[in-house]
Amino acid sequence: QTRETRGSKRDICYVSEGGFDMHSNVLEALMNKFTSVNFALGKFVQEVKALGLWTNVTVVQFSEFGRTLDPNSGDGVDHAWGGNHFVFGGSIDGGKVRGLYPHDFVQSSTNPIALSRGRLIPTTPWDASLAGVAEWFGADKGSEMEKVLPMHSNFDSSVIFDEAELYKSEGTVEAPASITSDAGQVPELTVSADVSLQNDEGELSHLEDASDVDNDSKLLGIATKEASSLFH
Repeated sequence: QTRETRGSKRDICYVSEGGFDMHSNVLEALMNKFTSVNFALGKFVQEVKALGLWTNVTVVQFSEFGRTLDPNSGDGVDHAWGGNHFVFGGSIDGGKVRGLYPHDFVQSSTNPIALSRGRLIPTTPWDASLAGVAEWFGADKGSEMEKVLPMHSNFDSSVIFDEAELYKSEGTVEAPASITSDAGQVPELTVSADVSLQNDEGELSHLEDASDVDNDSKLLGIATKEASSLFH
């Protein structure tokens, strides 16, 4: 709301939520965390829509690593590798899952991405969705993108999702009810949400499973049509 006073055309806000390093009793603990995160995101979306800024906002959830798909002896999950992430906003072409969903979760000589206890090697880079968000935010695909995401050119273009793939075309962006559309203005806000916890060993653990988020706590229910998930 102070962007004009500050002379800012674009803002990036970062928030984090800890407590997801659940090596025991994961089902009950995770449901409690999902409830609080769902409430916070729901109120945020409600406020942004009331301000008439929904089409100018993108929320990017990210985390450091995933969790094992097989539980440990304490009904918890341990540190893993690949996971899921989600992006949503008023201009996102959502309701889609991008990336490669594993066809086999069992470790074997014929499965190059599965490790023990349901640890999966990522097939899609961080840059996959961040490239499209950066382009929407104003970075060109040339020198500016190289500065923002210097590793993105190391990956095949088929696993990099640009603005045209992640976002609705300008003519299909819908304004919130009773609010005039802001389509055509420069994007004003990107919110990055990092759900993490630093444990006693100094390691970071994070919320990764967007599918569980949706099914168990309706976390994505606040913006179902605008949400886009990514298998990492």
